[in-house]
Amino acid sequence: MSMSTTIQLSESGSQELPATGAVFPYAAGELDAISKKAGARPVSEFYDDSEMLSEEECEEAGIERKEPQWFAAAEGLRTIDALIVEFESRDPNESLGEEWNTIQVEEVLLDLRAARSILAKAAETGEQFKFSVG
Repeated sequence: MSMSTTIQLSESGSQELPATGAVFPYAAGELDAISKKAGARPVSEFYDDSEMLSEEECEEAGIERKEPQWFAAAEGLRTIDALIVEFESRDPNESLGEEWNTIQVEEVLLDLRAARSILAKAAETGEQFKFSVG
């Protein structure tokens, strides 16, 4: 099963990423390491998995369902900008991700630039965001 990422905005709703949408879930480890090194919040902290399990599934598993968490778009921009700076310095044909699902730097940059555009507009209007992975 493939995973992809959608940016959820508190007022505007879902915003799709144009490249693979898989950059965030499949390269999370590397993206988080780069974010931390740059002093920005790790990308994975913006993930919302509150809807991964239904109420019934949570009840069956004996766990409490998570409440969705929203983040300031400006904070997301700091992370995305740090990632863009790093990936612009790399060979566009370099691959990252898991062996069974590699992603080229040019695809990473496409999704990062799209995320930046979405978050910049959201920051202007004061919207909050979260990354939905599914």
